[in-house]
Amino acid sequence: TGDTSCDVATDSTCTDTGTDTGSGTATTYGPASFIEAFGGTIIDGTVFTYPTGAQDWGGFANMDTTLYPIMLSSDATISFTGSVPSGEAVDVRFRFELNPYPATEPSYNTSAVTVSGSTETVYTIDVPSQGANTFSSFLMYLDTRDIGVSVSDVTVTVGDSASGKPGNTVKESSFRSGLAGTRWVLNPITGAISSGVAEFDSSRYRMTKKAMAKHACGYVEEFQFNADGTFAISRKPQASKANRSRMSTDCVGSLGKDLDLSGATYAYDAVNGTLTVNGRGAYVAKREVVNGQLVRSPSEIPSQIIYNVYPALGGGLLLTIDAGFDGWWSFLLKRTDEATVSPN
Repeated sequence: TGDTSCDVATDSTCTDTGTDTGSGTATTYGPASFIEAFGGTIIDGTVFTYPTGAQDWGGFANMDTTLYPIMLSSDATISFTGSVPSGEAVDVRFRFELNPYPATEPSYNTSAVTVSGSTETVYTIDVPSQGANTFSSFLMYLDTRDIGVSVSDVTVTVGDSASGKPGNTVKESSFRSGLAGTRWVLNPITGAISSGVAEFDSSRYRMTKKAMAKHACGYVEEFQFNADGTFAISRKPQASKANRSRMSTDCVGSLGKDLDLSGATYAYDAVNGTLTVNGRGAYVAKREVVNGQLVRSPSEIPSQIIYNVYPALGGGLLLTIDAGFDGWWSFLLKRTDEATVSPN
């Protein structure tokens, strides 16, 4: 019947045990279209050259925007067909950026691979998971000047996943088994909350450091998935009177008095990658974001919310939810084991 103890969301050592209940399909972005040269570089068909006199930052940009956003939520591989018409060798590398210059961060630079000889060969570069980061700029650079290199069929393949979803890592999944007995907080980093027009897109909103300071709730609330299937939210005690005041204002707000977590439950489905919280007022990360809309009045508070769940860098969790006209939202969570919270 397969191993039921392996769970990608909570066990970093988890490996694929089979596909009895269906297998994941790798997400492939591409082929990319590197047709824009910048900084004095040259493109001639599929041959790219980084000549003497070109700027140090000169390279080549993918102009097929349908690839974006690129989500590297699992380890990935860049592959391409390369050759050097002259028979010499050229070092090739790539770069992922949040957006084209100047709003480039976060970004990731790959290692370089040496393309050599005039025979077309498939080359690959490994890319580690970038967690919840999304990328809408994909660039190619050459580290060798004055030698043309042919590069074509550049694709990015994200490990056993579909649209960033992890492939099935268990042969069987039982109700609540994945998150039982765990506690999570919103990860206190830039971008922990983001929103866009599609899943993983952050074009509408990406939480900044300044915004984090105002988002009191996310950083004092701990979301508890108890072993008995109940769901609770606890708050860390605040160190100062000012912080306690901010918590009472921001964490309760106009909707707070209408939230009731008594009897709240949850269900985690590791196979389908979903988390359901049940109970009027049960939510994770941001109370206003629910399926199909943003809640703007107490009458709109639902009795159930369903999130998509993805593994994230460092053993975290990425939750996404479609709020309809109000866009897709993403929340990056971090597991916490400190007993430093007091019940709601």
